Amino acid sequence: MSETKSSITKRIHPPPPWHTAIGATLIIAGFLVLADPFLWPGHLRVFSFLVAGFLISGWGLWARRLSFWITGVLLAGFGSACLALFLPSFAPTFAQKIGILITGMGASCLIIAILTPWFFSHPAEWALIPAVLGAAGSYVLLYTPARLKDFAFLIFLAAGTIFTVIGVRKRLIGWLIPGGLLLGLGPGFSALLGHLSTAQPLTAIGLFLLWFALGWMLITLTARMIMHRVVWWPLIPAGVIGVAGLALYIAGNPAAAPTVLSNMGSIVIIVFGLYLLLMRYGVRR
Repeated sequence: MSETKSSITKRIHPPPPWHTAIGATLIIAGFLVLADPFLWPGHLRVFSFLVAGFLISGWGLWARRLSFWITGVLLAGFGSACLALFLPSFAPTFAQKIGILITGMGASCLIIAILTPWFFSHPAEWALIPAVLGAAGSYVLLYTPARLKDFAFLIFLAAGTIFTVIGVRKRLIGWLIPGGLLLGLGPGFSALLGHLSTAQPLTAIGLFLLWFALGWMLITLTARMIMHRVVWWPLIPAGVIGVAGLALYIAGNPAAAPTVLSNMGSIVIIVFGLYLLLMRYGVRR
């Protein structure tokens, strides 16, 4: 009897088809735009994005439609960013406007990554990638002079971190490979762009290659956290690239050779210590 009642209830209260939900959303948003000149000129129409986002995401939750839920959350994030741009007594620069928009979209991706598994039982780790990249990009646009090397450093570092975290969490080395390389490319590109402006091309290329070699080494280190054996093959390109980078750096700045060699020895000691710690961690797992 209870099954019969539940089936009758489902027939009486079915979720509306998608064109009904989208149509109603467009009507409400259209009325907000029409009322803009009379109620809040230049501002009320901005609420149409936020309202449409809430309506579409809410309908997606009710109808269990993941695509509509994601679309609604992204639209709500864009609408929130637009509202921030129209705050009174706030005159952001063009770079700050882009940073605010990126912040809104990045916050939406973070909400998708956190809440989607709760509402739909589907993983949404992919949303962490634009969320972290958006946070790094918006930080540069809002709080730094927006130099190219700042973008390169933070974007690559953020992407490498999220790839590495996902790889460790999922225990898949396929995520650790781009994670390690991006973590090396971030400071590498930053050093390259910073030293090219000082007319030291050999030094700049050498530093870039040394950081890139460190990225290959990170693959071996992080892989030890999820595997019970050592992944040796990344050390081959790491050694070749590292030797080439060291040679170029010393050729471009011979006076710094003793300091560089001593620092390289310290880095090798640190890396070996990290390997021992991660080996112990891997054995316990």
